[in-house]
Amino acid sequence: MAKLLDHLRATVSSVRIDLSYPSEVSGRLIETGEVDLATGFMAQLQAGYFRQTPFDDRFVYFVNR
Repeated sequence: MAKLLDHLRATVSSVRIDLSYPSEVSGRLIETGEVDLATGFMAQLQAGYFRQTPFDDRFVYFVNR
């Protein structure tokens, strides 16, 4: 994750990325425009929010003997 964030900082100066845990205020932050995208499990959101599952893939691990 750190490499991705470093790459974004170096190449896309107009994008700001803040990471935090979803909480009871996540919905309000989206409503006010402070947050544009939230990802994760947010059971506390009320009706009226668009939810989408971005991936249906399972985790796959590759391990060297």
